[in-house]
Amino acid sequence: MRSDQVTVLFPPIKLEEPLAYLHNLRYSYLISDFFNMSEEEMAAYTPPSSLATTRNWIENGRYGKDSADYKDFNTFATALSMVRYCAKINIAIYALRNKYRVEESNRPRYNYISDSQIGMYWKDTTDKDALKIKSAANAAKESIHFYSKKYTIDDFEEKFVNKIKYSVYAICNVFDVETRTMTERATDTGANIMGGLIAFVLFCLTFALLAKCASGNM
Repeated sequence: MRSDQVTVLFPPIKLEEPLAYLHNLRYSYLISDFFNMSEEEMAAYTPPSSLATTRNWIENGRYGKDSADYKDFNTFATALSMVRYCAKINIAIYALRNKYRVEESNRPRYNYISDSQIGMYWKDTTDKDALKIKSAANAAKESIHFYSKKYTIDDFEEKFVNKIKYSVYAICNVFDVETRTMTERATDTGANIMGGLIAFVLFCLTFALLAKCASGNM
């Protein structure tokens, strides 16, 4: 694979809209420095202690997790976490691209795999740099699957999560990482079982009808 193919196979997550959404959230003032950072700095960012202090203050308040304050804060904290996961994906992608660039400069006729081999290669890869992309994408996918909808504001999924979800899933799919939620998998399994049962019943009815017709002709 050439270096210029890396970001084609692994398109970096676009963060402009997610960052704008995060910036407009109520508690974004707690991380005002975050919005001026590079993606590399975002990926390595350690949230300030003020986040934990604010969370504790809200949770210990009169209404605790049932308050609008908590929902606002948790939306902000969840969005920040997801942006950081996506930044880590992007940095891992850039690192893999840079590695290929170095190899190409050292070996101009660098042999790369054909497009038809790309899927199998990344699914079974042991390349440490590629595995960092896989790990980061899987972590982002898990954060998307398991955030609390009960404790996030109403437009969070539509205006934030959906802006990153499908890009994260696309990268997971290259590595054959499961992107269906447990509920979706259970639904698919149930549908497959029901489909098999219906097919079996239809087979039995058809067989019985044919047997009856054959018996009537004898």
